[in-house]
Amino acid sequence: MKKFILTVALAAAAVLNVAAQDTPRPLPAFFAPTQADFDACKVFPDEVPYPNWDFGEYYIRGEGDYLDVFRCFYDYNQSQDDWLILPQLATSAGGSFSISYAAYTTAKVSYAVAWGTEPTPASMTNIIIDEPDFDTNLDKAEVEKKFDLPAGQNVYIGFHVFTELGGGYLDLRGITVAAASTTAPEVPELAVAMDGITGEISVELPSKTVGGEPITSTLSGKVCIDGREDMTYTFTGEPGSSWSTEISVAAGVHTVTCTVSYQADGAEHVSDTVSESFVATLPSDFTLSLPLVYTPDADNYSWLTILDLNNDGIKWEVMDTYPNELHLKYDFKLQADDWAILPPVEVTKPGKYLLTMQAGVQSANCPESVELCLGRSADPATMTYTAIRVENLTTVRNDDGSLPVLQGEVDLPAAGKYYIGVHGFSKADQLTLYVSTITMDEAPKTYENIDPEQYAQLPADQFEIDVKIACMDGVKFTVTPVDKLMLYTNILVDESYLTEDGLDDLDFADQLINVSNQMLELVGGFEQAMQAEFFYLGDTETLSFGGMKPGTRAFLVVMGLEYDEATNKVTPATQVTRSEVFEFTDEMLPTGDPYAEFGTPEYIEVSGKPTVRVEVIPNDAAGDYVYGKVYPADYRATHTDLEIIDELTSTQNMFDTWLYPSRLDAQLAPGERALLAVTTLDKSSGKKSSKLNWMVVQAPAAIGDAVIIISSASGMSGIASIEAADTDAEYYSLDGRCVSAENLTPGIYICRRGAHAVKVVVR
Repeated sequence: MKKFILTVALAAAAVLNVAAQDTPRPLPAFFAPTQADFDACKVFPDEVPYPNWDFGEYYIRGEGDYLDVFRCFYDYNQSQDDWLILPQLATSAGGSFSISYAAYTTAKVSYAVAWGTEPTPASMTNIIIDEPDFDTNLDKAEVEKKFDLPAGQNVYIGFHVFTELGGGYLDLRGITVAAASTTAPEVPELAVAMDGITGEISVELPSKTVGGEPITSTLSGKVCIDGREDMTYTFTGEPGSSWSTEISVAAGVHTVTCTVSYQADGAEHVSDTVSESFVATLPSDFTLSLPLVYTPDADNYSWLTILDLNNDGIKWEVMDTYPNELHLKYDFKLQADDWAILPPVEVTKPGKYLLTMQAGVQSANCPESVELCLGRSADPATMTYTAIRVENLTTVRNDDGSLPVLQGEVDLPAAGKYYIGVHGFSKADQLTLYVSTITMDEAPKTYENIDPEQYAQLPADQFEIDVKIACMDGVKFTVTPVDKLMLYTNILVDESYLTEDGLDDLDFADQLINVSNQMLELVGGFEQAMQAEFFYLGDTETLSFGGMKPGTRAFLVVMGLEYDEATNKVTPATQVTRSEVFEFTDEMLPTGDPYAEFGTPEYIEVSGKPTVRVEVIPNDAAGDYVYGKVYPADYRATHTDLEIIDELTSTQNMFDTWLYPSRLDAQLAPGERALLAVTTLDKSSGKKSSKLNWMVVQAPAAIGDAVIIISSASGMSGIASIEAADTDAEYYSLDGRCVSAENLTPGIYICRRGAHAVKVVVR
């Protein structure tokens, strides 16, 4: 028993002795950091092979450079409980102290800063900073916090990361711990009084320092709203005096900050920053007027009623990258159901109104869905007038970076206030939907491209239209003109234009002429428009107008045209002919399973490097939706074909894996091997194929020699043929048994010479 007690006492004394040998660092203490800084810190847990805390030079996106940082890696296997404890600090005098540092994250991180009297997690019971949802969004955050310590004890400061599974990196640099100044001014008294979107900011300047000494110099002050340079105010005043200014801001939540300073003994003494949040509201009778032009930005974003109806935390927001656009990001699991509703628009009379909206998608491979609706309140349930609705929009930005313009009309039955709502309802797991300027005005009442009197004199019923299929892939139809030499074109018209909007054949004819001339101007001439199958001659059978919502009722309109080469324009040659109304089904055209075949691989030189190149030939069901990648030769040993298909076609990877042109290159030195893998999407539905085509290849000895196919999905392989056994080699049957070279019978074997193996045929 005595021996046991003695052992415990010695162990405790050893621990205390180690702590006593930890020489306190004087303040201010600065951690750049360096390798020596990291070596002086303690990391917990430290018993694992690779602790999550590390020091090194990493690429820091917030700085756009490689910098030395303390980094805590995220963990996909378990919730984090990782500590980085700085060396002991000389704080025995006690008092007020500050800690500051630059922090960077790649995703949401949960972390805290605490102090204790021993360099152990159990001692870190005094919280300085607690950030359970910290995210710098790949940028830099400057963090500074004051804290008080009792006298008589040096302390340790620890950084604790407690993120759940996943998360992101936490990078720290420029850590400084210092005693707080006693000569800084006390913080000023800041107040904000608002009346709607106007108000007043007032500041009471301090008369003493934080150490209690009177300030005898003139003070300088700075007030800033929302961190904006254009909303920053500077002033001077005597200690204890007041200053104020009137402000006008956009509706929404704002933050105003204030600091004051004075000069003494050749130095500037600056107070802590004081901040105040306030809300500016639109007047209760605030109303937009026609003609309306609304372009979203950071100031008027607060005008909008933002509704996240699927409760996924993703909503319409204004981007920093595109400050005059709303954007709606994807949800991996849920279809979007998000609204951005403008303040009411005053409509003075009933009738038709034209609305436009700039909208586009991040990628044509990830279609988005959006509509522009009107209602009598800011409640989606009242948004019964749909001006624009596009499902599976695939249009990306114009070459100049602007968004394409969509337009539509509504027929409003009465005067009054109407709310305009932008509704995003994209399918799950897409990318980003963008919306910019929205306009509204009375719809034009005259025909711009057709003369009604001349139109009435044109021949009618000049076409026979037969709709054979109307499904998600499109409308398959035939057109038979009375005059086989007549030039004509067509459009698809929603039945609602007849039943709800009251349009007639003159409207359709006017639109056909307008769109036809736009196409001629866009493509540059008649021949190009004919090649694009925008115009037709003679009997035609075609498939077009896909992507309509199942249940949509529509009809085709065909009209004969006269083309003038001198003006590159068309005019009406006949009245329009309408087909019977038909309804779109939810079926797809039969295409078979999407798949891609390999051609014969070649060993060529590409950009001065030896390369195995293989052409990839997709079938009709795949179209151009082919994705491929070069992997290590043994990659399929640790990854299933389904995992590889998911990797190739994921939205995160497909920009890198899409094969255009359809070929796959692998830079391989002679004798090197690689796995070439390709898969496809169905060109109509966007669904991924269940088939992976692959081959393991070996580069030959020289450029131009035949590429060796070790194995493939189709069973192809490189097989050498020998007439007799090579007794210097080792032979194995296909089930792995070693076979004597003298006893080989005709068949296929694996022949190994040193590290090289090949299939051989013994005859």
